[in-house]
Amino acid sequence: MPKASGSPPAPFQGMLEVSYRGTLGASSWNVDHGFITNGGEFFPDPDFDILLGELFAIFAAQIVGPFCHQQMHFHEVWGHMFSADGSRLRHRKAGMAIGTLTGPLAPAQCATLISWDVRDPGIGRHPCSYIPGVAIESLVDEGHFTDEHLSECNRRVAEYIRLANQVTAGVVDHVRFCILSRVQSKMYRPVVLGEPVTGGAVRRRLATQRRRLDREAQ
Repeated sequence: MPKASGSPPAPFQGMLEVSYRGTLGASSWNVDHGFITNGGEFFPDPDFDILLGELFAIFAAQIVGPFCHQQMHFHEVWGHMFSADGSRLRHRKAGMAIGTLTGPLAPAQCATLISWDVRDPGIGRHPCSYIPGVAIESLVDEGHFTDEHLSECNRRVAEYIRLANQVTAGVVDHVRFCILSRVQSKMYRPVVLGEPVTGGAVRRRLATQRRRLDREAQ
């Protein structure tokens, strides 16, 4: 996380942080996403369980399956739902999402980079997600994905956004995939900004940044 002046910002009502967690061999990974919801302090555990289960199923089908090697296993999802006063509800749901690609596996530090589009370009750092578990079969050379793989992954990125934005669970009937921005111009915001994601694109070039559980999410 970049250094910033001031005090960390307060969450907004219904802010949801989701962490999809898994392993690739001996390495632990997480992919963290933010959501705007109409939830908050009154969100029963059964509804939270449904919400995380739906999001995990979409992530498994649209991201893990088509992007990842079969040695990449995501096995749980964590959720933190915030109220405007800073209180939060936490919930964990177990599951299993496994990549479908086979053959040789790229080095563990390799990842697919998804760049997220937002309406406000001034939210701070460039919004993106790193997806681990790259299969050699998806590469046309040592550093670039094939046209076919890129096209399919971009189609799945659009589906992930569309389906995630349709999720409902009990009292929560509004979910919007977003970028959670805490810093602007090296200053903490007074309140976290949830900037809706309007689209996304997979970078053709192979990325090499790890998303590890023992590192703070960027």
